Amino acid sequence: MRFAALLASTLLLTTAACAVPGADEEDRASATSDLVNGGDYSACSLSRSSILASTSPARQRAIQRGFAWLDTNVQYSQSASHQGYRTDCSGFVSMCWELGSSPNTASFMAGSGKATQLRSYDDLIPGDAFIRSGHAALFLGWEDDARTSACIIELASTASDMKFRSRKTTALQSSGAKAFRADYLSGDLGVAQGATEDEDEPTQTPPPPPATNDDPPTNDDPPTPTPPPSEPDTDTEDDLEGTPPGADDTEDSESYEVPLEPSESEGDPGDDYEPQTTRKRARDKSSAKALGNAGCSAAPGSAAGSGLPILGALFAANVIARRARRRPNA
Repeated sequence: MRFAALLASTLLLTTAACAVPGADEEDRASATSDLVNGGDYSACSLSRSSILASTSPARQRAIQRGFAWLDTNVQYSQSASHQGYRTDCSGFVSMCWELGSSPNTASFMAGSGKATQLRSYDDLIPGDAFIRSGHAALFLGWEDDARTSACIIELASTASDMKFRSRKTTALQSSGAKAFRADYLSGDLGVAQGATEDEDEPTQTPPPPPATNDDPPTNDDPPTPTPPPSEPDTDTEDDLEGTPPGADDTEDSESYEVPLEPSESEGDPGDDYEPQTTRKRARDKSSAKALGNAGCSAAPGSAAGSGLPILGALFAANVIARRARRRPNA
C-alpha cells in the first residue's frame, strides 16, 4: 500500500511539472499572442504568380526568398538560425531583405534596422513590411481596391510557424503596425519588368523633329530668275561717225567757213589755218559725212534736197584745188 501511494504521488508531481510552461516560453507566447489564427485572419486570395508579376525584379527576389522558407516550413525559434538568420519574425524579414544580420523589431522601430518607416499604408509596395514592437511580417499586396485587408507572409509564432495569409487592415492598425521599406529598395517603386509607371495613360505621339536647312521648302514660291548682266554702253566708231556736228564741240571739231570760190586776194584758207594732219583728216571726214547725211535726210523735191548736193560739190572742188596748189609743180 505504501508503495502504491508513493507511485501515485510521483506520477501526479510529474504531470503537474510538464503542465507549467517555462518563463522563456511564456515571454515568446505573449509577444505573438495576437497573431495566432483568429477572426482577423483569412486565406489570401492572391496567387504567388500574380504577386510576383505585380512588382519589380528586386522585390520579386525578396518575396521568393520568403516563399522558400514557407515551403521549407522553417520552425519558429528565437535561439535558432537558418541560412544565417534568426528564425523568428524579425529574423525572417531580415532574411527576405538580405540585410546580412537579424535586427529585432525594437531596432527597426528605432531606425537602426537598415529600413525606413513610410508615411502611411498607402505607400506600401509588395516587398515592404509591417513592423511593430513585438512582430514583423512581409507585405505581399492588397486584396481589394479599398485596401480592407493585406496579404502577408510571416514566421508567426511557436504555435503557427510559417504562414501565408490575409489580415484585416483595421487589426494591423490597432496593433500599432507601421509600414517600413528596406533602405536598398528606397528607389525601387515596384514597376514590373516590361511595364512603365504610367501604363494606364495613353501613349503620346512624339512631336516631329524641327525642320533643318537641309529640308526642302514646302510652300515656297519658285525662285525668280536672275536677269543677265547688262552690257555697258560703248561708243563705236560708227556711232561716233553718225553723231551730228555741233552735238559735242571740241577743239578738234572746230568748224570754219569755207568760201565758195577762192580768190587770190584772200588766199587759201589752209595757208592761214593748218591743223595737224590727223585733226585735218578727222575734220574733213566729219564735215563730208555731215554734209552727206544732211543732204540725204532732206525729202526729195524740197529746197534742202536741191541745195545740199551743190554745196557738197563745191566743197569737194575746193579741197581738190587746195591740194593742187600745194604740189611743187602746181
